[in-house]
Amino acid sequence: MKLNPTTLERVSDTEIVITRTFRARANAVFDAWTKPEYVKRWWAPASRGVSLIECEADVRPGGEYRYVMARGGERMFAFYGKYIEEHGMGESYEQLEALVQTIAA
Repeated sequence: MKLNPTTLERVSDTEIVITRTFRARANAVFDAWTKPEYVKRWWAPASRGVSLIECEADVRPGGEYRYVMARGGERMFAFYGKYIEEHGMGESYEQLEALVQTIAA
């Protein structure tokens, strides 16, 4: 059995659903996905000399995010989107089930 199986489902021509289960506390996974200081540690493929030089996120329904990648100090591209909804957030991270967002480049 794989520790962290990832599934990808193409729902339509403009929508995919990616699901992955982590062996970690919900708040740690949420923070790694949404806090710029953590996203910068894992988002860009460092093994290819790429880094995330800008990372902004307003994590709430209707909030926006923007990431900019660079290689050798030169900007490669930026992408951005909006957070559409949070499923099951409730009073604590422990109840969070999903974060739904758009993406554009």
